[in-house]
Amino acid sequence: MVETNYGTYLGYSNDLAFQQLSKNQFEDAEVESYIRKTIKPEDICIDIGANIGRISVCLSERCKKLYSIEPQLNIYLALCGNLFLNSCFNVTPLNIAAFSSNGNFSIAPQEKLDGWVGDYYGGDDKVTSWGSISLELTPNGTIKGRKLDEIINDPIDFIKVDAEGGDLDALMGCQNIINKNKPKIIFEFHSQLSKTCYNRSWEDYLAFFKKNNYKIKQISESDFLAVAD
Repeated sequence: MVETNYGTYLGYSNDLAFQQLSKNQFEDAEVESYIRKTIKPEDICIDIGANIGRISVCLSERCKKLYSIEPQLNIYLALCGNLFLNSCFNVTPLNIAAFSSNGNFSIAPQEKLDGWVGDYYGGDDKVTSWGSISLELTPNGTIKGRKLDEIINDPIDFIKVDAEGGDLDALMGCQNIINKNKPKIIFEFHSQLSKTCYNRSWEDYLAFFKKNNYKIKQISESDFLAVAD
């Protein structure tokens, strides 16, 4: 556990996100900057791919209510601990994978994982970035995939999604939310994982946002802001 300029956090000592926080660094600076400037006290938000909770804590401090989604059980437990340590009592954490359909997921095979991950199948001490791990649909997987449309009924103002290639499918599971509320969306596009784990291309992302009458603006190397036209 470490005290940082962003609050108190617990995590794995060899994990990239936790190491950055320990040094008062944060790689999603553009995302955080947007949140600080834009989120209002009456907003209701969703954080898909919450990891250990840095963005969730930032959102919780500014919004009325937040749903934090994290599929990996061990990281979900760290997320819950960090929400408690930072008095984020307006947050509903969910240990599921947000997806376009309901199903079962497992961690993707090592050869499909991002190079930041390290050796996932070598044990916890070999993982160097828990936030870089991707999933894949498997009949006997222990991670539950759910459409957020079936879980969340609140009027949503903002969605942040960082799902290591699964961003589009996560948003497809929010289609009713998007239709009703037209929330602002920040998503990540990871070309390799989108293709290898989810068979999605950038053209698929463009088609989805065009269908929903959203305009896209790049805000960092891999993050994009989508706003209803």
